[in-house]
Amino acid sequence: MTVFPLLPPKTGKMSLRSALPTFSFTPRVLLWQHRVFPRPSISQSSSRISAGLYGASCMPTGSVSLSTPVTVSSEMPRLQLQKSPFREVPQAGNELGFLPQPRSPLNGVAFEKVLALFAGTLESRIAPSRNPPFLVDKKTFTSTRKQSSEANQPGNQTAATRQPTGRSENRQENRMQENNLRSAEQSTISSPEPGNPNFSRGALAAGKRRRERTSALRVCENFLDAVGMTPLIYLRRASQETHCDIFAKCEFNNPGGSVKDRPAKYILEQAEKEGRLGGSQNWIVEGSAGNTAIGLALASKPRGYRVVCVIPDTQTQDKKDMLKVCGALVVEVPFHKVWHPDHFVAFSGRLASVMNACWGNQFDNLANQLSHYETTGPEIWDQMDGRIDGFVSAAGTGGTVSGVSRYLRSQHPEIQIALADIPGSALYRYFTEGVLRAEGASVVENIGQGRITGQLQDFRPDVAFEISDVESLTWTHSLLEDEGLAVGMSSGVNVAAAVRLAKRLGPGHRICTILCDSGTRYAKKQWNISFLREEGLPYPRLLADQKREMSAIMEAIHVAYAPQHVVERIEKEHENDISAPGSKL
Repeated sequence: MTVFPLLPPKTGKMSLRSALPTFSFTPRVLLWQHRVFPRPSISQSSSRISAGLYGASCMPTGSVSLSTPVTVSSEMPRLQLQKSPFREVPQAGNELGFLPQPRSPLNGVAFEKVLALFAGTLESRIAPSRNPPFLVDKKTFTSTRKQSSEANQPGNQTAATRQPTGRSENRQENRMQENNLRSAEQSTISSPEPGNPNFSRGALAAGKRRRERTSALRVCENFLDAVGMTPLIYLRRASQETHCDIFAKCEFNNPGGSVKDRPAKYILEQAEKEGRLGGSQNWIVEGSAGNTAIGLALASKPRGYRVVCVIPDTQTQDKKDMLKVCGALVVEVPFHKVWHPDHFVAFSGRLASVMNACWGNQFDNLANQLSHYETTGPEIWDQMDGRIDGFVSAAGTGGTVSGVSRYLRSQHPEIQIALADIPGSALYRYFTEGVLRAEGASVVENIGQGRITGQLQDFRPDVAFEISDVESLTWTHSLLEDEGLAVGMSSGVNVAAAVRLAKRLGPGHRICTILCDSGTRYAKKQWNISFLREEGLPYPRLLADQKREMSAIMEAIHVAYAPQHVVERIEKEHENDISAPGSKL
């Protein structure tokens, strides 16, 4: 901490303008001195020094904004000035060079009140800074400071220039300050430079602060209340490669770990409202590739419902094990084409009828689409501040792409909606050729469809892409290695299609897609080098690097072990240990 004594200079006047260019007053220090030292009187006589101390506004850059001179007594103790912790934020187009941070603990009006209190009275000769200098241009600031200085000369002060003391007036001033800061925040949001790795920091920061004010640290009552409000993340490599701004919504952050938590919530609540669930009816049957049934099982636990999941035997063992952990009864059936009477969805419907249970029917129950129309779509629109040129998603049931696109088109009719599809699915050829025909095969789970489900009845994309396994896995691995996101292969399909749409639209566009679930549910497939080699697919570079790096540190690992004679000595010292043989203590 630097200490500046307020000693009278030879001229009898003293200016902090040149002495304190990089320091800001802190209210804690001022109030501490006010408590420790006797408060000097502002009406003392000839012994008073009319020092040119200026009222300061706490700036986020660590600088002092000088405004109105304040009369300070010679008895005033040394004023301690603390270097501000706020960082400088240079911004183009701001003549003063800096912009305010809303989290600054002390604005102009608040500081002047504290300074006046320290000087001895709230009725001091301080003109309130209703327009903080960092919110006006340089010319206006200079003029305002001059007028304020003239108004505070002896004999020129009026009631209008005094600091208001009423609580209602104080609240009005605080609201005015907040509005000014909000206006300044919004003015900092400019169009980002496409593909720039340091893109649009102002926009991201402003969006983050806005979300913090509205939804941060929310307290949820239960599993269903925690569904949604997932973060949006900027994908740097995809953006740099396309010279666009590509974002992804992290649906794996839902409490059940996937985007399917949203329709699971709506299906459950709809069944309760319609009386198909609750009371004596506590069984739910769902045909699912895994994620929807996981969401249903977790959401049903607090309500006492039981979930039966009919799943095809082509799904990963990791997902089947997770279903059992969540309490679902897993009925594994052979894989059949969608037209087969024993296709897992058709089978689940008949099983629900035999059991007299509630059938979730996520493929044709429009509560699925409604969940995304009412939650996912509005969240994306708000998180991107309404500046979105394209949305991309694959389709399994079709609820995500149809619900989100329906909402986004209602807000922005010119938005481009792209469908991402995989080999073995019929949707790509249906929307490009008008023929519901599937060709090829894919190892990707959860997406692809051989029929037009209830969710897709009224859906029409602007463009459709067929993404190969090589392309989708390449981007899945890139998300892990370049972004730190361990997501499933369907997320790689979405990002690959988002890159294609960005190249189609051209540089400067803003595109959003979905990261559906976590890659931990596919550890034995997409992270399994042996499996990927057998399928002729690329595998993550970092897994191959780990083997090479481990061989490089094997010698260090052997050296790190304690020598045998040390081990024997320590074991002998603890031979009378009373811990149980199997204890880890």
